Amino acid sequence: MTPELPRMGHVTGIVGSLGTLSPSRETLPLATSNQIMVRFSAKNGPSARGFHFVYQAVPRTSNTQCSSVPEPRYGRRIGSEFSAGSVVRFECNPGYLLQGSKAIKCNAVPNALAQWNDTVPSCAVPCSGNLTERRGTILSPGFPEPYGNSLNCVWKIIVTEGAGIQASTKGFATEHNWDSLEIYDGRDMTAPKLGSFSGTTAPALLNSTSNQLYLHFQSDISVVAAGFHLEYKTVGLTTCPEPMVPANGIKTGDRYMVNEVVSFSCEPGYVLQGHSHISCMPGTVRRWNYPPPLCIAKCGGTVHDLTNVILSPGFPGNYPGNLDCTWRILLPVGYGAHIQFFNFSSEDNHDFLEVRNGPQHSSSLIGQFSGSQLPPNLLSTTHETMIHFYSDHSENRQGFKLAYQAYELQNCQDPTQFPNGYIINNDYNAGQSITFECFPGYVLIGHPVLTCQHGINRKWNHPFPRCEAPCGYNMTAQNGTIFSPEYPNEYPNSQDCTWLIIVPHGHGIYINFTLLQTEPVTDYIAVWDGPEQSYPQLGIFSGNTALESAYSSFNQVLIKFHSDFSTSGFFVLNFHAYRLKKCPPPPTVEEAEIVYEDQDYEIGDIVKYRCFPGFTLVGNSELTCKLNSHLQFEGPPPTCEAQCPANEERAFSSGVILSPGFPKNYPNSQTCSWVIRVQPAYTISIFVEMFQSEKQFDELEIFDGPSGQSPLLVALSGNHSTQLNFTSKTNHLYLRWSTDHATSKRGFKIRYTAPYCSINDPPGNGGVLNRTREHPGSKLQYYCYAGYRLVGPRNSTCRLHRNGLYHWDAPAPLCQALSCGIPESPANGSFHGFQYTVGSKVNYQCNEGYRMETSLPTSTVCLENGTWSNAAHPPLCLPIQCPYIESMLSEHMVWRLISGSLNEFGSQIMLSCTPGFYLGGRRTIKCLANGTWAGIQERSTCKIISCGDLPSPPYGNKIGTLITFGATAIFMCNTGYTLVGSHVRECGANGLWSGVETKCLGIGRIKYISVLQYIFLCVKVTNAGHCDSPDPIINGHISGDGSSYRDTVVYQCNLGFRLIGTSVRICQQDHRWSGQAPVCVRKCNNFCFF
Repeated sequence: MTPELPRMGHVTGIVGSLGTLSPSRETLPLATSNQIMVRFSAKNGPSARGFHFVYQAVPRTSNTQCSSVPEPRYGRRIGSEFSAGSVVRFECNPGYLLQGSKAIKCNAVPNALAQWNDTVPSCAVPCSGNLTERRGTILSPGFPEPYGNSLNCVWKIIVTEGAGIQASTKGFATEHNWDSLEIYDGRDMTAPKLGSFSGTTAPALLNSTSNQLYLHFQSDISVVAAGFHLEYKTVGLTTCPEPMVPANGIKTGDRYMVNEVVSFSCEPGYVLQGHSHISCMPGTVRRWNYPPPLCIAKCGGTVHDLTNVILSPGFPGNYPGNLDCTWRILLPVGYGAHIQFFNFSSEDNHDFLEVRNGPQHSSSLIGQFSGSQLPPNLLSTTHETMIHFYSDHSENRQGFKLAYQAYELQNCQDPTQFPNGYIINNDYNAGQSITFECFPGYVLIGHPVLTCQHGINRKWNHPFPRCEAPCGYNMTAQNGTIFSPEYPNEYPNSQDCTWLIIVPHGHGIYINFTLLQTEPVTDYIAVWDGPEQSYPQLGIFSGNTALESAYSSFNQVLIKFHSDFSTSGFFVLNFHAYRLKKCPPPPTVEEAEIVYEDQDYEIGDIVKYRCFPGFTLVGNSELTCKLNSHLQFEGPPPTCEAQCPANEERAFSSGVILSPGFPKNYPNSQTCSWVIRVQPAYTISIFVEMFQSEKQFDELEIFDGPSGQSPLLVALSGNHSTQLNFTSKTNHLYLRWSTDHATSKRGFKIRYTAPYCSINDPPGNGGVLNRTREHPGSKLQYYCYAGYRLVGPRNSTCRLHRNGLYHWDAPAPLCQALSCGIPESPANGSFHGFQYTVGSKVNYQCNEGYRMETSLPTSTVCLENGTWSNAAHPPLCLPIQCPYIESMLSEHMVWRLISGSLNEFGSQIMLSCTPGFYLGGRRTIKCLANGTWAGIQERSTCKIISCGDLPSPPYGNKIGTLITFGATAIFMCNTGYTLVGSHVRECGANGLWSGVETKCLGIGRIKYISVLQYIFLCVKVTNAGHCDSPDPIINGHISGDGSSYRDTVVYQCNLGFRLIGTSVRICQQDHRWSGQAPVCVRKCNNFCFF
């Protein structure tokens, strides 16, 4: 039977089973009876095509009939006759080898059953073999079952000489990395290897370059896999195999016939490793003369191209560990490199890339980068640039890809961004200078003036400065801004910063927070009204409250900022000076009233303290608003005390007597006495408003007379809740108060009066007018001396008040000195003097760098009319003058005013030189207060620029020995050589020679430059021509009269003129003079402005 079944079936005889049918083609054994039964079963699931088998009735075995013979697995049987004398042959499927007899014969046996002369053979996959057929199959041992362990198999394919072999892969699966098939393009393992294949990946086609292939398969002792199925065929060797294009490479050429050449190149940044050109070799073996090259990203190297790419090793894969790579970019002199990054990723803080402005590791650093942030574009300012990449042994990343492009070094790097400041001058050519200044509130860190250097390195002579918000400094400007440290960024933790603001005398400082965002309480700004923390504090500011402000009464303010170790924030504080005009209100005093004109408290104003009746004033009763260090009332305020006097005499017509310490409890162990004396013929009335004492031990005695020996009027002790009244018989009373050492109480308050009004305290610096009688209804008038004015009521009347006392209905006024006010300070000057009242004198002085106008007074006096004596002719401070700058300049020097007014104090001048010269010495000078220019003793000079030596080319010579600005070098070649490059080179103002390098190449024959073995470049020399007359020059003349090829003319200027352009022109092969005609311009003579 030959069934073709996609699913398993089962065939049985009457007695037992004959077997099952698998999906492969198979023959079952001969049945032993004349019946068979076929049973087919199908399970749930997809249906299939079904089956087809053939049966045939055969005689039972006899002495003339052998038993049926099945087909071998992975093979077939040839012949279906099983009778005696019949022969059956066997063969295997491709890739299998027959094991046993290729044919068996059915032999008749006398008196017995017929028998086959040999057993049925089997088909197996060989492990090794030599294959010489034009086509064939190679299988892994055991195929399609998995191959075995520890195999070491070799197959050799040999076809007709002159032919090639093409192998195709039908299936491939081995244990990855451990079980592999290696294929060699030749007779053994010394031939070129076409590949080693493992896992599930193998090429679809492989072509040999000869008539032999060598295959070697190895398996280890562990895991196995399904194996492989290869087929081969013979092909013609008319072409070489298509060469493999290297990764990151480019192949040029698509013809692979004998003697054809294919070239390879790499993408930018990769370096070719191997041969750039390969050729298909003739002969019996069709093979390239070299294997295809590789394109790799190398670790370091030197590049000379004007534009190129540099990659980290292994890019775009990860770079290896422990790298230390250095690349050097070498460009022609006069060029720098513009560097742009396209990819960047490295282990942060461990693997880094450095770019340096020069060829050494010690050259100035342009930038250092690490992490994953793409670096900005960079500029090198010299023709040599070094790039250094370092990686440690741990984590690796993709690395970097950068491209550079050469640019001509005309200007220094443009400082386009200067945060928190601004730049003066925008000319960045060689020899020019720029000035940096900061916005208010920031401090310049670094050099304020930078100069663009000439020569081969076009860079600034110092690094760019920066403007920072510092942690504290001293300020003397009359207005400004204070930023929190590192503003506009958040301030750092653990800061303690101190600022001291100093403004001119006579001014205070107004402080206003326009931004305040700090951590509440723990981060704060404290402000003191003075230069030290011992002065009064104006406030502590913290949190996020905006528009906080404070006024100082001093011309100095101390500001301290503190931050702790946690949350950060910002603040912005503005300040400006203001003229101090008013004193703060005077302090209040207990048991006293203050007499004043109004509450404006201007300079010179007086306030007077009056104690309430019964209290004694201790200290100065008058305070004056004065401008000393502060604008404030001068001196401490007085106090009002209920004292314990000894025989204190009271001559006023009325008053109050209080127990010591009133209204508090009186002290113990005291004896106090008062004597009241009024005018003769008057008696004294006493009103005891309250009285509390320790009975029998603390006592007040009142005697009707001038002493304690006078008659006792009354003795008081204990507590008296109602008012007591007494009247003397004389014009004297003597009061004595005694306490013991024990209990104390509140004490007493006693009023006394006589029936008239006494004048107790006439005003100082004044008096009383129209004084009549002192009886009730009497009047008086107050007045002040010249230079003083009256503060308070001018008239007063004697009256009896409800409390039974006689006194004037208005208190005595004040006589206040007239004030002229604070004098105006002259611009750029100040005054000295603290008194501004009538008769006071003030002296003027000018600030540093200014002088007083001699025709005007230098002092002033306050007049009785309240004006200053110089009101019509105020002082004037004029700036000190320095010598005219033109007289200070050396030859070829020019200047530019960068601040102030020309030749005046504080003016600043920047010096530079005309093109072709560079400055030696100070770059800036400043007019000082003594009328001299700072640094003029170190006289700056302009020195001519040198371009350096220019050697003669091999096989040629050079005319000209000078190497400074304007010098010309003319090159000529020896006979038989032609000049390539610049015939004439001139030393330019930038310190570089014009043109390009000059070379002398051999001529007179065709010069062959080999590119490949079969490729040539031909250069043919042509005859030269004749030039017309050279262009004329105004204010100059031309030397030289030849106009043939390579003849030279030289341009020169008349005296007083300078040549701009090329001084030498050469007649060229195209019948034209080289370059452009120069011009003559008038020299500057030190009076150039820009």
